[in-house]
Amino acid sequence: GRLGEPCRGAPQSRPSLRMMRVLPGVATLGAVSSGLDCWTGGYTPELCCLTPGRGQQSCWDGVFTFQACCSETAEGRAFAERRQAFVESMVQGGAEAFFEIGNVPGAAGRMGAVATAARKTQDTILKMPRQLVYSLSSVPPAITAAAKAHGQGCDPQAALALGLLTERANPASRIAGWLDLLPKRFHNVLWFNEDQVRVVNSTFFDYIIETWFEDLRCMQRVIEISPDWLWRGPPPSYDDLRWALSVVKTRGFSTTNTREGTLLIPLADFLNHDWKPNVHTSPSDPFHFIAREDIRQDAELTIEYAQASNLEFLVRYGFRLEGNPYGGRPFELTGEPLQQHCSPIVLRHDIAQVVDDQIIDCHRQARQLSFKQQFGELTPDEALREDRYIYKAILQACSQLHEMLQVPPAVDPRDTMAVLLMREVKTERALLNKCGQVFDERLNKPGP
Repeated sequence: GRLGEPCRGAPQSRPSLRMMRVLPGVATLGAVSSGLDCWTGGYTPELCCLTPGRGQQSCWDGVFTFQACCSETAEGRAFAERRQAFVESMVQGGAEAFFEIGNVPGAAGRMGAVATAARKTQDTILKMPRQLVYSLSSVPPAITAAAKAHGQGCDPQAALALGLLTERANPASRIAGWLDLLPKRFHNVLWFNEDQVRVVNSTFFDYIIETWFEDLRCMQRVIEISPDWLWRGPPPSYDDLRWALSVVKTRGFSTTNTREGTLLIPLADFLNHDWKPNVHTSPSDPFHFIAREDIRQDAELTIEYAQASNLEFLVRYGFRLEGNPYGGRPFELTGEPLQQHCSPIVLRHDIAQVVDDQIIDCHRQARQLSFKQQFGELTPDEALREDRYIYKAILQACSQLHEMLQVPPAVDPRDTMAVLLMREVKTERALLNKCGQVFDERLNKPGP
């Protein structure tokens, strides 16, 4: 996903990530007076040269650049060699990949998957053999059993994360090359400071804090009752747990719309997010990614993570997208069985009516068809009544979301992530206000 431009503050010496209160990856950076030592203060090639999404822009400024640090330092070149070796090992293991992982042409400092050849619509972009994919069936049975031993058991994604820690401890792991490339820390809510968590707790995404941190607690309980030999050394630390759960939460693919179906697909997780993607998963094979359109050589390859707001992207991934059209939190409209075939209601910043009319028309037709099946043809007044039911339901949902989205007290202006979260809260409140106005007007519009 795209990391927004506002993540850089006033010019000053590049600070140590270990000393900052702001989130790594959105730190204030600036020029230095002399010398160039890219890999100090917590900055690493894993963080800056291969961060998923639209690149780790806060690693770079007028002096520290992608070219200077990732291409012209020994550490940067060594990381690029490891990255290339990883891709080659995947291909040798049976993967078909028509891209390389590197700097996106024309986008300084942005990493992603870049097409190595022109591809036609429906052509293969990536096809991974099942043996290179990590899933719940890959998790050691001892962990699976321990994860089910506490009450309702750990969430399947927590169990998957615990399994990932055993892979990281195993130098012979089939995914060792992939794990070696991943950042050592992430930017999602698991790594937020107290002020940042306080902002999220004032929103309708507070459930993410509750569930994700409960996952961490359950993982800790599993470690306490698991045999020590699983870890090939000291038991995982709290930061290890955060790291593993972050990998699953930010890089996992859902194949069955259930948490049990979460897959870790090396290579595929380096496809960046775009709301106009040029790649998607084959409907018949979750390990097969194909072109949605004709793609030129050297073009960036992207998929769509979700139709989500910038606020949600910040909480889940730690990035925001400039120009993101989506907002709010998707919700279902129910009432008639046929409505389950319609898409959820997704609020949008880029259309005057806030909700796509095609989605509303689907719900309208579903309700009218249900009425006809039960009572016969509708009169104009009855059709208007059914339409108003939809408008009222959307109005009530937007009002409830607005009530759940409180503006917290002021935050430290030096805390870039907290400032970004606050900005998105205000943006979401404005969209929900607009939603209320639009559907209140439609609800009270005179009859036919």
